[in-house]
Amino acid sequence: MVRFDADADADAGATVAARVDLPPEPQQERVLHGQVVRRRLYVSRDGRFAAVVNDFGRHGQVVDLDSGEVTLSLDGGFRHAYTVPFSFAFTEEGGRTLAVHRTGWNRLDLSDALSGELLTARDPGHRLDYFHGALSVSPQGTRIADDGWVWHPLGVPSVWNLRSWAGVVSREVV
Repeated sequence: MVRFDADADADAGATVAARVDLPPEPQQERVLHGQVVRRRLYVSRDGRFAAVVNDFGRHGQVVDLDSGEVTLSLDGGFRHAYTVPFSFAFTEEGGRTLAVHRTGWNRLDLSDALSGELLTARDPGHRLDYFHGALSVSPQGTRIADDGWVWHPLGVPSVWNLRSWAGVVSREVV
């Protein structure tokens, strides 16, 4: 990952901020519509954190660009990972940067980007019959869209109030 220094000129202002070594992806169980595993980069709004994930795969990492340390290893689960981009987004709540990420084909969680702490510990019997896909946070950071689907395959995009979800989680943790 590269960091650009705001006060330097364009040619001399880039430095390596961190290196990321993702775990190797298992061989894809299938290829759907030509989608193969590929890397995607996300950067938090304040520029402090970056995440590299494997779209159409299951792994990723969140890195603190100030220290270069991996703060969170991501695993989106193995079940039909080849069907969707890795579900990931950064958001902010209560003065901290949060990572929204898939932890199973049918589960999204929130983690603190700095500490890696899971903020949405829930009953493992969670039974949502919905594959989470690409995530997109609204410009105001109030809503999140999920480009998910249900079997066989039927797109079911959904939108919900991100501030309500993250706010409830933040109050429960504090």
